[in-house]
Amino acid sequence: MNRRIADNVIPISTPLDISFFRAWLDFTAPLHNLTNSERQVMACYLKKHYELSKDVLKDSLLGSFLMSYEVKKEVMETCNIKPSSLQVILSKFRKTGLMVDGKINPKLIPAITKEVEDSKEFRLMVRFTITNDNAGSN
Repeated sequence: MNRRIADNVIPISTPLDISFFRAWLDFTAPLHNLTNSERQVMACYLKKHYELSKDVLKDSLLGSFLMSYEVKKEVMETCNIKPSSLQVILSKFRKTGLMVDGKINPKLIPAITKEVEDSKEFRLMVRFTITNDNAGSN
């Protein structure tokens, strides 16, 4: 019997911009349960995190830059939201542990490495463990 790594592959073409991070959040929605507007804001922060992480290697500085007025202003313009709405969303991110001290929870950050950039292919694998529990079947 041959071992298969994946049974289904769904190719998605997207540039490495806000649309990539939005698609990432759409696919990982069961892990974070964000609303559409919250996903849009987080996608902006993930994109900015990706851009800044190329130049800023220290996590504490990266968190400071992410929470700067300039980045918040950029997020508000991109998402077309008011400062009060952004504050409510950021408060929820902090309350739910998606952001701590300006840092995005690492589980939410796609691992875009140099190899990913060079190959122009990012893979997300979802592994379901099939149990023998029949309690949920009819």
